[in-house]
Amino acid sequence: VERSFKARHVALVDSCQAGDRHSLKSEEAHSVPLDTTKECKRIYGLKHGMKRVLSIVCLGQTELRNRLSEADHRVREVVQRMEIVELPPLSDVEAYTRHRCQRAGAQFDHIFEPGAMGALAEKLTESDGKGLSGIKKSYAYPLLVGNILTCAMNTAADLGMERVSAEVVREV
Repeated sequence: VERSFKARHVALVDSCQAGDRHSLKSEEAHSVPLDTTKECKRIYGLKHGMKRVLSIVCLGQTELRNRLSEADHRVREVVQRMEIVELPPLSDVEAYTRHRCQRAGAQFDHIFEPGAMGALAEKLTESDGKGLSGIKKSYAYPLLVGNILTCAMNTAADLGMERVSAEVVREV
């Protein structure tokens, strides 16, 4: 194992000297075993002179923050070497959806009726029930937005509708 680790370090250093940059991306990092998380510290420590040869990006659900608590002595050294960035909810689901449609080569106005995005924004907002002065929490995260819109588009197609309506968005 140690010989394999050293060989990888040499390969990374050689590649860095050739001008390459390297990163390791872990999706669903909230599900990664603790031992693997701790091994990331060792990998992150690989350097050539003062320069790190590898960056590590861990993507995960909110449970990842709980797993990466500095209070947990098992991961403290890992956490102290990290920068944790939380993705805020989308502030404008229509702009996001228009962008996604454009990237897919589709026309937003051919898929969604006026009002569909307002219904989506309402669906993704939770109120504490105290009226206008109540605190609102948004769940407008890209994955959830995409899942709801996929379901709404499939439902509209099943119903023979040309476009997704606000009513369909509310019902899915």
